[in-house]
Amino acid sequence: MTTSSEPIIPADPQRIRERFSTGLSDDTRRGASRLWLPSVDSTQRFLMREAKEHPEFWPHASGVGANYQTAGHGRRGNAWQAAPGASVSMSILLKPARLGPGLQAQYWPWITLVAAATLVDWFGELGVTAQVKWPNDVLGSDGRKLVGILAQVVDDDRVILGLGINRDFGGSGQQRPVDTAAALSDYNPVLATVGSRKLADEAMTRLVAGLETFAERVNPPNPDHVQDELRRLSRLIVTEGQYISGELPGQRRLTGWIRGLGDTGSLLVEPDPSLPEDTLEDLPRDPDTGWVDLTSAVIHHVRPR
Repeated sequence: MTTSSEPIIPADPQRIRERFSTGLSDDTRRGASRLWLPSVDSTQRFLMREAKEHPEFWPHASGVGANYQTAGHGRRGNAWQAAPGASVSMSILLKPARLGPGLQAQYWPWITLVAAATLVDWFGELGVTAQVKWPNDVLGSDGRKLVGILAQVVDDDRVILGLGINRDFGGSGQQRPVDTAAALSDYNPVLATVGSRKLADEAMTRLVAGLETFAERVNPPNPDHVQDELRRLSRLIVTEGQYISGELPGQRRLTGWIRGLGDTGSLLVEPDPSLPEDTLEDLPRDPDTGWVDLTSAVIHHVRPR
């Protein structure tokens, strides 16, 4: 886990308002359209239905945003619901073959991590220091959750990237979905004045651009270039040596030290030697180091040790 650097531009209220002076619109450079809904069951479910039933209306980089979700959900199906306007939800239809020179299927598991890193950079420009928590969350500088990200495969050539950004919990009577939730306005109050539609439009544009840049860096698949990019992202997303506590499938508990990211965006963990050996049964291990190659886990704590 790592935090963003100092803001790229001063977090000046007027400059932030000017940046969000336009509403949700077509991304004409990519020929993509975007739809805004006051409310929806889930932007992810909505776009999944539409992409399957009416693919001709949803080209690459098209998206849908909503001010309120009645049945939002996260990576493991966990419910996530906030008051109308408190969070902005969005989903983007991606054709990885059209990201830059084309993003090969072997790099699709990186999509959520690249998206999270892109948001961290963008939030830094807005005066909000953020950090990435593997595999799909963006946290504030105090460790509270700002964004949840979910990527789902539609078919062999399409992926839907969904996310919810907590915008502002400061409205009268608004309650946070969970105690550990944070909003952008908690760290920069001027962001409470930015409307959900404008925030969604900028976020979608940034995310597609960030994924295009990643695709350009890893394609064509020159092994040296690929490894350079993987190391760059590994340094951005995790800090070597941090100690984690997490839950594995089957309610097994894992503790150990982060050692980096694997070639598929997995988390490499050196297990704590005090763990019972049966905890690690059936887990993929690096043959040289013995590190666990995590592709699925709920990480509860990450801290220096």
